Amino acid sequence: AATTAATATATTAADQQQQPTTNMTMEETTDLDWYVRFLKSQDQFKEEQDDDLRSYAERIDSEYNDVLMLYPNSTASEMKGGTLTGALKNVEPFNKMPLLDLKAMVKQLIQQITARNATTVNTSERTFVGIDFQIADTDLTHNYDLKALANYVRRVLAKYYSTENLNCQETKDRYIAPYFCFIQSSGMGKTKLLYEFKKQIPNSKNWKPFVKLILCRKQKSPGERSVFDHFLDLPKFEDMGRSDFELLYPEVTKQLVDLIRPVTTNDNNHQDIVLLFDEAHYLTGTFGKKKAGFFFRIIRLWLRTKRNNRVVAVFTGTTSKLSNFTFDDDLKQNITTDTRDHVSSSSDNFHERGEKMFDTFCTSTTVGCLRGRRVPTTTASSEYDKSICYGRPLFAAMQLRKELNPTTMQNILKRMLLLGLNVKGTEWSNN
Repeated sequence: AATTAATATATTAADQQQQPTTNMTMEETTDLDWYVRFLKSQDQFKEEQDDDLRSYAERIDSEYNDVLMLYPNSTASEMKGGTLTGALKNVEPFNKMPLLDLKAMVKQLIQQITARNATTVNTSERTFVGIDFQIADTDLTHNYDLKALANYVRRVLAKYYSTENLNCQETKDRYIAPYFCFIQSSGMGKTKLLYEFKKQIPNSKNWKPFVKLILCRKQKSPGERSVFDHFLDLPKFEDMGRSDFELLYPEVTKQLVDLIRPVTTNDNNHQDIVLLFDEAHYLTGTFGKKKAGFFFRIIRLWLRTKRNNRVVAVFTGTTSKLSNFTFDDDLKQNITTDTRDHVSSSSDNFHERGEKMFDTFCTSTTVGCLRGRRVPTTTASSEYDKSICYGRPLFAAMQLRKELNPTTMQNILKRMLLLGLNVKGTEWSNN
């Protein structure tokens, strides 16, 4: 589960308290400790030993994670409570409780979890740490990837805005738009790399672009504000119920126009503009009756707008689906986002569209980059303790902060391997 940067300090403070309290929040400690303290607040368990309570807590957490797979919506409290009660009544020691007492305890538990998550992160994302985890607080171990990304951004700018490309008469030999996709697996440092690009590249000696880091969803935690410059609020466009592209286009792109206004209002400012879109898979989903990738296509068209400044976009995510929206695909689906109607009526405002795509950027030499910060090991240390910091930087960072345990690791594996499928606990355990 996601925890805040204050976890370690707050956990120490919580351990010093003599009397348990039922008004617990996510900031106080990790999940298992939270469940232990909850159980201590219940009359049936206040005399139990801590080791036993931790064992009970692991059972609750395991069953609750299975409930979340069935009911990810935070408003489904009654269904969660009923399902969790049904699961716990067959598990020791909860099978020894009167059913009414078990129902009352579960109801109280669900209420506190709901209140806790309302002030931290959405329950559907509790299997990973927040996207801002250790982004602003950790230095890069090397600059190889940063230089590679910066060089590729400059090459894309040069190729797209070259006279050869813009004046090319063959559609198949012309680039679609000034953008490329950065695809890499979870926990490999994509967000960290974009953050460092925004932080360091505008201050470099030979190139000083105007850079904005954009998260393609609403803000979910205060810490995200220290990392991202803007949050796209896409669902509200679906709620508008407008099917006319001419009306949707300005509503979607107004946020981007406002974001780059400090540069574009000055005709003499020819500074390059780099827009970094993180979690870009939010742009590729199906919204209402709109085809898949509707907002992605809108932004792609906007990128072709003629302006004094060169603009390039980087779309980052974990799925290759991002790089599949070629112009051929638009024609097959008869999508009007890159529309013949819209473009033909205002062709003077846009560079001609093409069919070529820029290669996907995948450089991420970060596996093992935190090995120098590993916790000292002894001959009694497990193979896991010795090797964890040689893996993905996210998991190494979580281990260093003592935020990896059997429960959080199981949750991460479920999300990465099952991709949110509603697999029940028995299926997961037996397969």
